[in-house]
Amino acid sequence: MITEDTYGIYDKAYQYLNKNLFFGELPSVLITLKRMHGNFGSFHRDSFINVETGEKICEISLNPEEFKNRSNKEVLSTLAHEMVHFKQFIMGDSPPKSEYHNIEWATMMKDIGLYPSDTGRPDGKETGRRVNHYIVPDGKFDKIAEEFLKMFALIKYQGVVKVPKEKKKNLSKFVCPSCGQFVLGKEQTSVICDNCHEKMATSD
Repeated sequence: MITEDTYGIYDKAYQYLNKNLFFGELPSVLITLKRMHGNFGSFHRDSFINVETGEKICEISLNPEEFKNRSNKEVLSTLAHEMVHFKQFIMGDSPPKSEYHNIEWATMMKDIGLYPSDTGRPDGKETGRRVNHYIVPDGKFDKIAEEFLKMFALIKYQGVVKVPKEKKKNLSKFVCPSCGQFVLGKEQTSVICDNCHEKMATSD
């Protein structure tokens, strides 16, 4: 089953990272694949509710359109990045109301071997509205990710980025070669100038 193959591996990854990076302290979460402009992933607080128990459930989304540009380990690091948001939400002393990346979040990231950076490189700012990260070589996350990826291939399906079709012009501009008068009409239309009685030609 494609759905089971696609989502099942991310659930396994979540459980593995939870056990080995977060001491198994994070509760269950709903993982989704969602297209997001300019984002690798996102964390959503209490975005689902269990209709039987009324329990609210948080969501972690990953952007499948970015999979083609990134390695398995980098995608796994995005999952861990969003798990840190989840940890701060339920356990932190100063979780922001919005998805701002503050000092507490940055410290939690460093604790698991992901270094916060708005550029994704060592020269970036550690806090702010839009902050990425880079993997600390031979750090805690790096080692745990290597172990997981030896057992499982993370990305089996990736999102297809659709290029928008160029809109065709419905009307063409017809210009009289003598007086310059113009009209708009369909490309196959034959147009005669009322003033000069000459056939107009398309100008584009």
